[in-house]
Amino acid sequence: MGAPFEGSWDAVKDAAYYAGAGGEAFWLWVSIALCVLACVMGHLHESRANSK
Repeated sequence: MGAPFEGSWDAVKDAAYYAGAGGEAFWLWVSIALCVLACVMGHLHESRANSK
């Protein structure tokens, strides 16, 4: 993918050099919510299918 700066990763210190820096917690919670939603929807679907 390439580095967004000249040089090597050895020179990177105390700085965020990737897109999404500072937003990790938000995306973590979004992904957790999507996983929970998928589990709930799957359980509801299976419950309805088995009751028939």
